[in-house]
Amino acid sequence: MATLVGIALRNKPKAVMLESRGLDVTPERGIEGDCRGRPGKRQVTVLSLQSWQAACAEVNADLHWTTRRANLLVEGLTFGPESVGKVIHIGELQLLITRETDPCRRMDQAHP
Repeated sequence: MATLVGIALRNKPKAVMLESRGLDVTPERGIEGDCRGRPGKRQVTVLSLQSWQAACAEVNADLHWTTRRANLLVEGLTFGPESVGKVIHIGELQLLITRETDPCRRMDQAHP
């Protein structure tokens, strides 16, 4: 089981990620208050702390995890192509991994 380390959302596309202490997650809305809060295959994005630390080390930068623009930061899991189709458990929350989310241009702007 993964341990939740951080939660963030944005209330509109391209907005700054806002960290939160707790949010509701539902199948109908994804993360309540997030601009992607609607039915679909990309409601919630999850980032592995270990993978983020490795990526930052690779580019020799110490970037805050919200730079990746993910909703949930977890510890104890890493993701790869074999993760697609699996269900992860974060406390009582169960999430089906549908695909890898490609980094957006806003990340490149944060660290060219």
